[in-house]
Amino acid sequence: MPSGAGTCPPTVPAPGRHLLECAAPGHVEAVRRAVFDALTPAQLTLFAEVGEAVDAALQRMDADGADPEPLPWHRRWAGSAR
Repeated sequence: MPSGAGTCPPTVPAPGRHLLECAAPGHVEAVRRAVFDALTPAQLTLFAEVGEAVDAALQRMDADGADPEPLPWHRRWAGSAR
């Protein structure tokens, strides 16, 4: 986890971070101030762990096809670099 306040979690690769920054000017900075700057390093670690757990669950759901409802919002990212 990054030690400096206001940094993005390392789970967002550079191409994805760049895409987000281009898609919503100002949004990245607003989220950084409202969310990441407000959390302690320990909270940032937990936040990243929760995100990783949710991502793993979504990957399993997508891979095994057990969920009868497709995950269209998730599938959009399936073919892109993450």
